Amino acid sequence: MKYRPIACDFHDRLLAHATLRRTVEVVYRTAEEPTPRVTHDRIVDVYTRRGEEFLRLGAGAVIRLDRLLGVDGVAPDGAACRLLDAQVGVDAPLADVLPDVEPEGGEEVEQQGGAQGEAG
Repeated sequence: MKYRPIACDFHDRLLAHATLRRTVEVVYRTAEEPTPRVTHDRIVDVYTRRGEEFLRLGAGAVIRLDRLLGVDGVAPDGAACRLLDAQVGVDAPLADVLPDVEPEGGEEVEQQGGAQGEAG
């Protein structure tokens, strides 16, 4: 499925959680399983790769941001992040114009442990 940028305010919340490095509740879906999953972990990194945005949890799980259903009870509602380049008149999703940034600690893995149950 093609990546859909998340809301800017939700992205800002993820960055704040990563900065604070406190344990949060993360509710998400994997690409393979439509059933929501719930984990409690620290967000240790938020990064962009190949035009898609991801977060990495302390236990090593990597989740694409458009698969998040909520973090600490906050849903990713709102308008997607967009960058308006006034010089050339480009209006593009932020993930399309950000440079790729390698995640801290190695290669991304869609799901590597960290799930502690299912929501539903």
